[in-house]
Amino acid sequence: MNLQITNEKNCFHLKGNLNFNNYSRLKTIINSFLKSNNKIVLNINEVTEIDTFTVNSLINLYTKTSNNNKDISIQGFGAKDFYDELDYRNII
Repeated sequence: MNLQITNEKNCFHLKGNLNFNNYSRLKTIINSFLKSNNKIVLNINEVTEIDTFTVNSLINLYTKTSNNNKDISIQGFGAKDFYDELDYRNII
């Protein structure tokens, strides 16, 4: 399933597969939003699949934005692989 991104009150709901092919689109949306906001919420409840590239990219983006006094929060229980990787790296 293609990735669908909707914004509702500074919470971006992601639905479908999140991978190398569509990550640049998500990154552009996040960076653009954070130019005028300090906080963004990504809801991954309906993300069905995430690849290793995207997990690494989201972790790097999280670190970079944190260093610039911006906040990315991730909500939802979709994409178990993502949480497994965060747990493996002792990030959560």
